[in-house]
Amino acid sequence: DVFFNVCADAARIEGSTARFVGPYGVDLDIHTFGSGEISASVHEDIPQRFTLRLSQPVGTASGKDEPPTVEYLTVLCPVRRQVPGAAAVRQFGPPEVTPLDGIRVVRLAYGDVTRYVFFSREKAEYDRDGIRFSGTHGMLTLRKTHFDVALLAPGEVQYQGVGVRTDDGMARFRFAPGGFVEGEVSGRDNQRLTFFGLARQLSSLLFQTDGLEY
Repeated sequence: DVFFNVCADAARIEGSTARFVGPYGVDLDIHTFGSGEISASVHEDIPQRFTLRLSQPVGTASGKDEPPTVEYLTVLCPVRRQVPGAAAVRQFGPPEVTPLDGIRVVRLAYGDVTRYVFFSREKAEYDRDGIRFSGTHGMLTLRKTHFDVALLAPGEVQYQGVGVRTDDGMARFRFAPGGFVEGEVSGRDNQRLTFFGLARQLSSLLFQTDGLEY
C-alpha cells in the first residue's frame, strides 16, 4: 500500500479522487488511476493531519516466489483559492483530469496546455486524434507554440506525424515550428534514434547523450 500525509482542515473521497481543503487557501486534489480502494483518516493526535491510503490493487506475479507486480498513477493537483480577509491572490483551479479508454493513458488539460501520460507494464498502442504512442511509459505535452515528448522506456511517440522512437533507455525532445528540435537521450545500448515527419522541415537538430552534444 502507498500512504500520503496531508495537512488539511477536511478531506473527502469521491470515487478515485481525494479532495483535501487546506488551511492556507491552497487545497489539494489527488487523483489515482489503477490503484485499489483509497481512504483518508485523520491523525488521532493532530487534527489537521490526514493520511491518505492507496490500497494495493490485484497484480500479476512474475514468479512463484515473487510478489504481484502492479502499476498505477497518482496525480497531485494544487488548487489556490481566495481566503476571506486575506490579501487578494491569483487564484487557480485544478486541471481537467480524464482517463481515456483503451490503454492506461490519462489526459491532463489546464489552460492552453494538454498533457497525455501513458503508463503500462506491458507494451501498449494508442492511435487517435493525431497522437500515436507505442511502448510502456511516456508523455506528450501540447502547447500553443510547441510540443514536448518524453519516453521513459523504449518506444515511440508522435503528434500529427512528427515524433521520435528509441530502442533503449530514455528520450526527451521538444519540437517547435520551423523544424527546430532539441532534447536528450540516454541508454547504453541505444543503437538507433528515429525521427518522424522532419524530412522536409528540419532546420535545427540538437541533442545530448552520454555527456556529448550533437
